[in-house]
Amino acid sequence: MKSIVEGRVLVKNMTNNEQVSVPADMVILSLGIRPNTDLYDEMKEKFENVYKIGDCSDLGKIVQAVRSGSNIGYSLE
Repeated sequence: MKSIVEGRVLVKNMTNNEQVSVPADMVILSLGIRPNTDLYDEMKEKFENVYKIGDCSDLGKIVQAVRSGSNIGYSLE
């Protein structure tokens, strides 16, 4: 994204590097992502076996979160 102006967003086309104007009534920015460990920290104080999985551990997509939960589950056998 290059800029937000009234009624549109100016972006860079990654294929040809040209500036493109996209109409928009609303723009939502999602910035500053970081793991949220609040629940983990609280549970760790009360229970012996608590593990970080998903976005608590590493930010990623749902498939990585499910895989990390599955791996921890198998390790508990």
